[in-house]
Amino acid sequence: MNLNKDNQEPRENDSSRQREENGINDSRDLANDKQIYNGNREPDSLGGSGSNAGSRFGLPPLAEISGLGGWLVLIQIGIISTLIMNIIQLFAYTIPAFQSDTWDQLTVPGAEYYHPIWKPALIFDLVSSIAIIVFVLFALVAFYRKKRYVPSMMYILYSGSFLLALTQYLILQNIPEVGELDSTVSDLVRGFITSTLWILYFVRSKRVHNTFVR
Repeated sequence: MNLNKDNQEPRENDSSRQREENGINDSRDLANDKQIYNGNREPDSLGGSGSNAGSRFGLPPLAEISGLGGWLVLIQIGIISTLIMNIIQLFAYTIPAFQSDTWDQLTVPGAEYYHPIWKPALIFDLVSSIAIIVFVLFALVAFYRKKRYVPSMMYILYSGSFLLALTQYLILQNIPEVGELDSTVSDLVRGFITSTLWILYFVRSKRVHNTFVR
């Protein structure tokens, strides 16, 4: 009876030791995979544990992440929305302001709503709206062709849109009749934060770097 116990104890020790070794190896593999996805090391080129990181986390390796998915879906929605909104603004508000009756009431001295700032403000609004529409159209074409210079175009689009909104806000604040109806400081702050975040995304995103390469 004692002899059987003595024979079983080495087997139990061997089994527990093997489980501990397997646990250590699994922990090392998991740590290696996390380092790969955090950008701290490259996947094992020989097909070791690093090459299986995608299968462990349900994602492809970072070197293979590309295409117009992920956060780029929101970028596309934002660009198309910007285009549509600026076209609506141009034809519904900006161009009608240049009709003779409206133009005279705003820009002719002595008219009911005359203010010397109206003329440059309306011209600035027209030029900026057309410029944004044209630029966004070029950006969309380059975006879907996955051109290499798309990130640079996005930097210009986001920073330029914010600067145009800020300039328009400062101009219209000089007209008492409309100063309170235009963009508020909170709108500008929100626009600045949004533009900054998307610019940083285009700077740091692996998907962006792997997608726009043509």
